[in-house]
Amino acid sequence: MELKEYFEQILNQEKEKNKTVEAFMEKYSSMEPAKYWSLPSKDANKKNKIIKKIEDNAYISTPKVDGEWHKFIFGNDNTYKAQTRNISRVTGDYGNKTNFLPHVWNEMVMSNMPEQTVLLAEVYYPNKKSNDVGKIMRCKVQKALDRQNGEYGKLHIYIFDVLSINGVSLEDVSYIKRIYLLKMLGQIHFKNSEYIKTAEPTYVPDYTTALKIMGKALQNNYEGLVLNKKDEIYRPGKRKAWSSIKFKPEITVDAIVTNVLPSTKYYEGTEIDGWKYWINEITEEKEFGNCKGVPNMKPITKYYYNGWPSAIEFGFFNNKEKKIYISGSVSSGLNDEQLSELVNKDSFIMKPIELSCMEITEDNRLRHPIFIRFREDINIEDCNIEKLS
Repeated sequence: MELKEYFEQILNQEKEKNKTVEAFMEKYSSMEPAKYWSLPSKDANKKNKIIKKIEDNAYISTPKVDGEWHKFIFGNDNTYKAQTRNISRVTGDYGNKTNFLPHVWNEMVMSNMPEQTVLLAEVYYPNKKSNDVGKIMRCKVQKALDRQNGEYGKLHIYIFDVLSINGVSLEDVSYIKRIYLLKMLGQIHFKNSEYIKTAEPTYVPDYTTALKIMGKALQNNYEGLVLNKKDEIYRPGKRKAWSSIKFKPEITVDAIVTNVLPSTKYYEGTEIDGWKYWINEITEEKEFGNCKGVPNMKPITKYYYNGWPSAIEFGFFNNKEKKIYISGSVSSGLNDEQLSELVNKDSFIMKPIELSCMEITEDNRLRHPIFIRFREDINIEDCNIEKLS
């Protein structure tokens, strides 16, 4: 073979490779997102239906963050795309947010993630709400980048499903296989990532277990859980009843701040890899960064590191007895700004607040409460215990 022919053969092989990536990008760029089904919120028998479905079917739970859905299509190091769920009225195509997240793509490339991989993820801010994400994703690109390089900080992504790895399609593969393939992908490629996190699956045999898993998720500032049927495949553009269950607090109540509680010093959670808040036990000096394995360094809570309180104690007013009964405490839902303000605790005691919860027990305690907001439009007499029954 002459050198010229050999060179042409090399060029043709590269051309074929590019065609494969182009076809891959086209397929997944045009694929409709699955439509998530949910039970009507006003269904009077909602809880009992959920209990029965969980007990009759095998579900896998993953924590849910409060963010915005995106599809990440990674053809190769030079060809990739981040798409929104909805089609733009202006362009007629799915929204393209690729240029809003250069730090995420950099981590994917540097991690040697397999080519032709498709990930479903929430773009989010840890310990913040989806409307904070909107302040970035609905800007012009340069403004979005400027905000992320400023006080807002860089966005994170939370991957909860995978549709392709290394060009191998997974749409017709059962959910339990997809989620554990995703877990392996995360352990290999994103274990030390600063901005990329993959969902942690847990088997849910019954409703009681779901509540326990929910409690742990809320303690780690997740929004709730999503329960997916173990054997369910991915159905683009379709919605199937009970294929998944959104599991999060839905009852709202008004309560009274009775105290602001100090933070716990030492961190005892499971997410020690990549934990950034530490203290030297000998010198009591705090350190920010990965100090795992460093002599004399112990992990501390984010609250203690920043000098913030850890929770709000709350109660309800008894109109008959004209006194306040303490019910419990809440930390989930409080953002960094609110925690820093709560340092001045005397300004908040006896203030009305709105909470959500999963259930209200017979002794008037809230199961898995979440802070929603401070209420300036009501007084403490409106936060009465009689409304709980």
